[in-house]
Amino acid sequence: MRKIENIYIALLANPFFIIFGSLLLVFFTWYIYKYTIPQVKPYLRYLLITIRSFVLVLILFIMFEPQLSIKHSETIQKVNYLFIDNSASLSIKDSTIRIEKLTAFQNEFNRFDNANKRIYLFGINPIALTESTNQKLNFSEPLTNFSKIFDLVKSAKNVSTITIISDGIITDGYEPIYDAEKLGIPVFTIGIGDTSLQRDLLIKDIIYNQNIYAGKPTELEIIIFNSGFEEETIKLSLFEEDKIIQTKAERLSSTGINKIKFDYTPNTDGDKRLRVTATALPDESNTINNSKTFYISILKSKVKVAVVAGSPSSDLSAVLNSISNDKNLDVSKIIQVGPAKFLHGFNLSSIDSADVLLLIDFPRHNTPVDVVNKAFSAVQNNKPFFLQVTSNTDLSKLKRIESHLPFNITDINSESILVQPEIVTENFNSIFSSLSARQNNWLSLPPLTQNNSELIPKTESAVLLKSIVKNIPISSPLMVSRNIGRQRSIALLAEDLWRWQLSNSEKNILFFSYFVNDIIKWLNITDSKKQFTIKSNKKIYSVGEALEFVAELYDQTFTPIGSAEITLNIKKGETSYELLLDKIRDGIFSSNINIRETGDYSFIAAANFDGVSLKSDVGRFSIVSGSIEKLDTRMNTNFLKQLALISGGKYFSIADYDLLDEEINKINSMENRTQNVSTEIQLWSNEWTIALIIFLFAFEWSIRKRLGMI
Repeated sequence: MRKIENIYIALLANPFFIIFGSLLLVFFTWYIYKYTIPQVKPYLRYLLITIRSFVLVLILFIMFEPQLSIKHSETIQKVNYLFIDNSASLSIKDSTIRIEKLTAFQNEFNRFDNANKRIYLFGINPIALTESTNQKLNFSEPLTNFSKIFDLVKSAKNVSTITIISDGIITDGYEPIYDAEKLGIPVFTIGIGDTSLQRDLLIKDIIYNQNIYAGKPTELEIIIFNSGFEEETIKLSLFEEDKIIQTKAERLSSTGINKIKFDYTPNTDGDKRLRVTATALPDESNTINNSKTFYISILKSKVKVAVVAGSPSSDLSAVLNSISNDKNLDVSKIIQVGPAKFLHGFNLSSIDSADVLLLIDFPRHNTPVDVVNKAFSAVQNNKPFFLQVTSNTDLSKLKRIESHLPFNITDINSESILVQPEIVTENFNSIFSSLSARQNNWLSLPPLTQNNSELIPKTESAVLLKSIVKNIPISSPLMVSRNIGRQRSIALLAEDLWRWQLSNSEKNILFFSYFVNDIIKWLNITDSKKQFTIKSNKKIYSVGEALEFVAELYDQTFTPIGSAEITLNIKKGETSYELLLDKIRDGIFSSNINIRETGDYSFIAAANFDGVSLKSDVGRFSIVSGSIEKLDTRMNTNFLKQLALISGGKYFSIADYDLLDEEINKINSMENRTQNVSTEIQLWSNEWTIALIIFLFAFEWSIRKRLGMI
């Protein structure tokens, strides 16, 4: 119920000027309508004077930007929320009795006075329990997520209390203790579930490093809980793809917690399915939780970058500084510091093992033959490379690998000129990130020194930067790229690159680093599959969980594709499933499926757009036997009590829930909360104000037209 308390209008001028101006306009209107041709009846003349005066005064009024403010108070109607746990963990024991108790409590809750009620069943998501939803209390939800309860309540209005009836077992999301405290609404929790202490062994968690590289040892830490098996000995085994890797015997601690470490060295990169299994113990109540399957994504060794330079230079320092802080790069250096003399610690074999080759001012006239041969051999074997050509680069030696270069050497000249860069947008944006491609960065860059030799881009090459001299492009470009067959290359045909680094050190400190690293990233793309990827939201699913897949699709310039047909194929042995992915936004496609059969699955997707067909890499996931809800079924009373305490509510057991009635009615019996609300209307820009002016002018014109007035 709303009650208006105050109405006022704010203006950008002294009201005296508006009143004075209004009187002048009214007098002016009376004057022009004092005598009319033809003469009209007095009441029509007064009507026209009134309409014209009102319109002119209204126009004067809105010139001073009037703002109408209305303040009113409204009574907030309280709402009590009830959330009933419908997850599978409550079905383990006495499920029929529990359903009867929950139904009885729900009926009792509906009889609470002085407030509206909202009732939800929850598991993965809260679902409103109404006649239209056809939801049933059957303990069928495969996961329990408490955090989504508070996500729902945060967006709700006029919440008085929250009541949650559950066993407190969380299998999805996080413990929303902080959310409950921050919300400031009393949460009442009612515990229902199994409180008996059972003899059980549980593999609780597996801790490992997220960045694991092939061929490098890592440590897995297995956390085991036990109840009733203190000082017993178990055998714990680690499997990789169902092949046993290591076995350990461990005596269970009297504290109930053991931390057991395994050393693991993956031989190859890719997704690895690992499993830890503990032997079942006599009289163990639940053996489903004695095994845990998980996936580790093994990374290829870091991107190896070999920097080969014909001499030390400021350009070389600028490039090395830009890539030295990137932890994903393993940089080796071969730097010539004199005739047949190199910086200490260089190794020619690093050229062969490199993923990307950076040739800076290379080769020079005094570069040893063995170094030239090694670098040129790598280029001829399709090693992706970046080449910087300076005034000291020996172009006659470069002609040996001219067929692999992105440009042709048609004329060699010893002179140099200063050139300004100009982006060729359609080509440049296909390689460089948005930060590197910002026009405002390039407009302020200083010129570079370019050798005056005639270096002409090949037909299959793309000019990234033009060389501009006195606002006129010259035949030799500043930067050119080539992507043909199995090789990628980029050439920068100028020196003094360090100037670009310094010029942006204050305005955009990251510009030069992004510029250099974007070059390396593009060179390291090995095939078109990188344009198309698809991932599942998890690697391990329990039976009944929905499988979600998200695909990303880009064209050759890595621009998101807006329209494509993406088909996903999921396979396990002879069994296969196929589904189409729906577009979420440009470049992002998604779909989900529910598979009830346990096992290890692989999936691959195919995308078709504009006559182009792409296939994704093969992905993997597993559906494990037994629901995650059944791994640990003992009621988490501590969590329920903490949730109630931190929010200002109370905890009750299912046996004495009748005490909740008194607590909720006590809160609901308080006076309804009144809230002050202010509504502001910009009259000068309001569409109804403009419409009124137009209507009155049209009405006046129609009257004058019918009367034949001039």
